Amino acid sequence: MDRAHTFKIITVGDANVGKTKLQYYIAENRFVELYPTTLSIDFNVKRMKKDGRDIKLQLWDTCGQERFRSISRGYYRNSSVVLYKVIV
Repeated sequence: MDRAHTFKIITVGDANVGKTKLQYYIAENRFVELYPTTLSIDFNVKRMKKDGRDIKLQLWDTCGQERFRSISRGYYRNSSVVLYKVIV
């Protein structure tokens, strides 16, 4: 899988809205009821095949706390997808 198509997917948004659970669901294909709070940035990888091609998803999860906003902005760079989740 050295020649996999790589997609960088980032979840951003308010704290405590389920960004980590969503990322974990994508990576592990199962839902986890309780998950520890993300402290800064979390990272997972999901590998799959689609139409005979190797696909690699890099899943980046930000903590959603205001003090880390400047850190998380650097992770937007070269992103393929940004999932934005907020409390309404």
